Amino acid sequence: MKKNSLKVLSVIGASIVPFVITPLIVSCSKGEDLSNVKMYDKNHRILFNGAGEILDYDGNATELEIPEYLENNSVTSSPYYRKRIQIKKIGYSAFEWNKNEDSGRPKLQKVTLPNSITYINSYSFRNNEISSINIPDSVIEIDTSVFENNKISSINIPNSITKIGDSAFKN
Repeated sequence: MKKNSLKVLSVIGASIVPFVITPLIVSCSKGEDLSNVKMYDKNHRILFNGAGEILDYDGNATELEIPEYLENNSVTSSPYYRKRIQIKKIGYSAFEWNKNEDSGRPKLQKVTLPNSITYINSYSFRNNEISSINIPDSVIEIDTSVFENNKISSINIPNSITKIGDSAFKN
């Protein structure tokens, strides 16, 4: 016998108010601060927040093309936050050592940044094996030690850059 999904919410006087349980999918309000909401794009293996900042990478690629948009599509993600977010920042230490040299993961050798990135935070790509980097025209600031201890032999820095932190490209 099939169960009915109709439930009784309450009894008001002599009338019964029924409701049906359905999944709720809503979108975020424009201007809502999602900077503290952690999201995960399982296809790219990147943890990010609702403000468009990459927080962590748990993949094992040696060559990585970071997409302009990431989608919160993990199995455990709430439908409320299941949305595409434009990536604007690379977070503090997000790809450093490709996170943990004891993990057995290979270090990054090549990375391609999207044209949506405006800020690259400290230590973002430190201690990898990147030999060449093309900084997109959208980037305004490169913080401290971003590409420190890599194998940089070729770099393109656009005129849009207003600040480069100490030891940003130190080998």
